Amino acid sequence: MKKIILNISLLFMFLIPFINLNAVSKDKVNYDVDAIYINSEIEIGGAVKFKEIIKVSGTFNGYIRDIVYKNEKLNKFKGKKEDFYGSDIYNGSEIVVGRVGILNTDKLTYENFENEFIEENVDFFEKQSDSTYEISDINNGTSIKMYKETINSETYFYLEYTILDLAVLHNDTAELYYNFIGDDFADDIGEVFAVVYLPFQDEEIKVWAHGPLNGEAFILEGGYGAALKINNLSKYTPIDLRILYNKEQYSILLNENKKSNMDAISLIKDVEEERAKTANNQRKRSKIIYYSLLSSDILYIIGILGLIIFTYLKYDKEYKSSFFNKYNREFIEDYDVEIISYLMNKNINSNAFSSSILNLIYKKNIKVEKINSKKEDYKFILLNKDNLSNNENKIINLLFSEIGSNNEVLMSEIKKSSKNVYDSNKNKIYDTFIDWKESVYNESLKQEFFEKNIKVKLLLSLYTFLGIFLGILSINAGFKLISVLVIILSIVYLFYIIFFSKRTVKGNEHYIKWKAFKNFLNDFGRFDEKELPEIALWERYLVYATVLGVADKVSSDMKVKFEEMNVNDKTFDSPLFTYYMMNDINRSLNREINKSINNSISTVSAANSKMSSGSGSGGGFSSGGGFGGGGGGGRGF
Repeated sequence: MKKIILNISLLFMFLIPFINLNAVSKDKVNYDVDAIYINSEIEIGGAVKFKEIIKVSGTFNGYIRDIVYKNEKLNKFKGKKEDFYGSDIYNGSEIVVGRVGILNTDKLTYENFENEFIEENVDFFEKQSDSTYEISDINNGTSIKMYKETINSETYFYLEYTILDLAVLHNDTAELYYNFIGDDFADDIGEVFAVVYLPFQDEEIKVWAHGPLNGEAFILEGGYGAALKINNLSKYTPIDLRILYNKEQYSILLNENKKSNMDAISLIKDVEEERAKTANNQRKRSKIIYYSLLSSDILYIIGILGLIIFTYLKYDKEYKSSFFNKYNREFIEDYDVEIISYLMNKNINSNAFSSSILNLIYKKNIKVEKINSKKEDYKFILLNKDNLSNNENKIINLLFSEIGSNNEVLMSEIKKSSKNVYDSNKNKIYDTFIDWKESVYNESLKQEFFEKNIKVKLLLSLYTFLGIFLGILSINAGFKLISVLVIILSIVYLFYIIFFSKRTVKGNEHYIKWKAFKNFLNDFGRFDEKELPEIALWERYLVYATVLGVADKVSSDMKVKFEEMNVNDKTFDSPLFTYYMMNDINRSLNREINKSINNSISTVSAANSKMSSGSGSGGGFSSGGGFGGGGGGGRGF
């Protein structure tokens, strides 16, 4: 056993030098192919020499360039017009890889192909190895795997290769038809710039390129060659270049299979004119779609801005009220105190629950006694059930049947119940509050405080969905800025439609009056003694101050007013005693009800959480590249 372990250890030690422990792991590889520049020269024997610079930025271990000399998708050349759309006569016969290295530069330009620059600035790999580059055969081509670990930076890969027997000799012209980027290229490319130089000057040169319609092909000044250029080339999208040049420059025919024995110029022009016509028709349709989408986006933005204004004025802006006073001291007796919470906030909160209990005390349905024990406590005694609403009956049942007994309950018992958040049989406050809240909500709806605009909201929502759909189409058409604006406006308007609400005439009238009532309570301490209501009503004011959320301030102001008025009578039946007792009860009830509600919500959340051109003079691309010979792909690793 020891011998086996020793052998394994020795084997591991032997392999360590060959293991790249610093290689970037697959899950961290993240890169972009910013550009590919290609410089090529046609030789007089039909071979083409290529020089490539591939700029890759990000985090990666290296890059793989697959070069294919033969396009298996092409049919056999039979000497027909259809063959000039693409046939196997355009394929090469072999690839010979030259030098491979890394270009040292801070900026990639086409001038980087100058021989002096290359010799001075390229670190050529001296030999193939696991840390430099590897060449392997692939189907109809060669794969070059270039190593250069790069972390959040950029690397310029440089390679030279020759494809033999790539040009074609016709009776009346010589031709190169080649896929510079094949349909196996697995990365998006920011920019592709490829140049083809002729053996000699030819001012009669013709050129066409095929691929996405945003590409451009052109003849070099003086007729020394041709070039293509395209930005933002999507992955798996082939582009090719076709050149016709003087056949005398093809002076050495090394491969008889590269001779078509046909007059090809007129046939090729016919093919390219048909392709150009198709591409130009597509461009016209694209322009129609382009400007239609642009106009639709602009009209939509104008429309949605108009709809926002219309929606506000028609369905969101509140009605004018007939009540204009800053203060209001009068109670609205049309409904129970807790319903005010829904009118003011469109929500029924714990303040409403507390105010309802205080209101039962005020109405003499419940009596409260102060108990002097080790800890100060209060006893709630049920006196009667006269004139109780359904909502008030739920509270009575909670206090005196669920928590207390024999028509009595202590504040300490309410506190104890609020702590039992993990026992659904003991925590009665939360369950009753939810049931009571739903009941109050239903009663509030009967008051018709808010307008129902469901149909209007549905119709307006359809417009926002139209905008989102239009925005997505516009992104695909290239209108990134305006399409994002359309989508954002649509989403914002959709949320506005969902959440806006408008009070009815009655609802707004009552809202303004209760708001003025709240102003009065907030400024209670500023009023002179003669301007204040009689002390007997103060406990009722405290009930409404609770539901309006200003109980602490009002109780503090009342206490100061008691002192200013020299009211010190604290006998059990006095208004002052009732006030002090209700103030303490209000604070205790609010604290315990909120504690019970918040703890129950936290428990539920914890339970649901997870365990820890046709002429050949250049111009735009014709659609559908990939019919030339050769091709290839690339990908990072």
